[in-house]
Amino acid sequence: MVTQWGLAFLCCRAILVSNDGRSDRFQLNDLGYASYLFNDLDEPFLEDSDVLGFFGRISQEQFSWQNISSYDFARNYALLVEMPRKIHENYADNELEINLSSVFKKIFSLSIEEYIAIAFVIFAKSTDSSAFNSQDIKVDENIKSKEVFTEEKISAFLENTSASYQEIRALQKDINRVTYVGYERYEFNPLTKFPIVKSDNRYLYSRKYNFVIPHIGMLLRKMTGGVYWELRDYFSKQKSRSFLHDFGILFEQYVGEILKSYFGSQNVERLEIRKGINSKKHADWLVKLDRLILIFECKSSLMPLLTRQTFNKFSLLKWMNEVFIKGSTQLDASELEFRQSERFDGQKICKFLVTFEDLYFAEEDLFRSFWNTEIKERKGKEKDFYHISVRDLELLEKPIQEIGMSEIINKKEEVDALNAIRDGRGILSVARKMKNFNQLDNEHLSIIYRKFFESFLGLPNL
Repeated sequence: MVTQWGLAFLCCRAILVSNDGRSDRFQLNDLGYASYLFNDLDEPFLEDSDVLGFFGRISQEQFSWQNISSYDFARNYALLVEMPRKIHENYADNELEINLSSVFKKIFSLSIEEYIAIAFVIFAKSTDSSAFNSQDIKVDENIKSKEVFTEEKISAFLENTSASYQEIRALQKDINRVTYVGYERYEFNPLTKFPIVKSDNRYLYSRKYNFVIPHIGMLLRKMTGGVYWELRDYFSKQKSRSFLHDFGILFEQYVGEILKSYFGSQNVERLEIRKGINSKKHADWLVKLDRLILIFECKSSLMPLLTRQTFNKFSLLKWMNEVFIKGSTQLDASELEFRQSERFDGQKICKFLVTFEDLYFAEEDLFRSFWNTEIKERKGKEKDFYHISVRDLELLEKPIQEIGMSEIINKKEEVDALNAIRDGRGILSVARKMKNFNQLDNEHLSIIYRKFFESFLGLPNL
């Protein structure tokens, strides 16, 4: 069986180990044999028996391929384009340090919208053929914004999204310079950054096609999430934390917009940081629902590459301290303040840590036991908050509308009280099973996706 993640690995490895002077063509049976070798790669679990590390690694490797691509695009577009625009328009004295759209255009000679539009057209054309000539990238007359698809702008896009064989090998060597033996299958794939490969004479049709797309799924990922990583990488190379600072603010506001759409603006309160010598940093949002109070803390930090590759306990605990421990402390501070206020009259209080990181299995037995042990050791009490990724929060829209948050939390508490090992302890998993939801959607993300392609490209049926 050839999996998407296995194929992505093979595409990269074929570039890394190819003999530049070889003329033999790679046949279908060669692909089958290579796929067999990938599936037969050693897994560190065979040596260390670390179940948590094993599930952590394979979930990071595999689960993201199941994401809804249109929502990934809409989320990043909302965070990096729509949210900054709203903040700049409504708050002249805001905390944002940079204008992301202006910086992006200065770096890449393309607006964010142009970058996405060109990526989409190349992606659409690559569904028929994985090879193309940059001179042949043309759009129909009924496509809006035809001025985007000039030779100059297409070249600017390809300059930043394509690389030669030698450049891909160099990037692989640089980024994966620290890789433990046995963890090779989890290495960073350079095709994530450069999903388009510059063709040369080793390719049979190089005179006709000057670019090749080894794995169309990697190009799709670049289209949906590339802007985020382009900006993050740029500011990282500048030794600047301005992007991370601003993205944290944008993420908080984005989560707030989700909460307001679910529970009504009148019931959602932005928690302010109290000033003074004894002040503590508080959580971000508070939601008032009859006899239920929900407190949300947002964390936009992503796991470091080495942690994602290995789930090494030391590096995982270091990241966890920055996200879970600090987040828990902020949630506790806001809970205490509310309990001591005049507004508290015995309401039930539930706390949520919302992460940009997709930390799969975080609420399942194995991980819950790990978190509880560490949190209890550091704070003197067990974990008393729920973790939810922003992706899962987005998909709670329909369950909240049809079931209600109070009932979902009651069911979650019931599931957590069971001693038997079981799957599906996450908030979304619990809610999904309550009414056997086959498909969960988010109307706001769907509107963002359709609106972009209708207004910018004139494609109404996506």
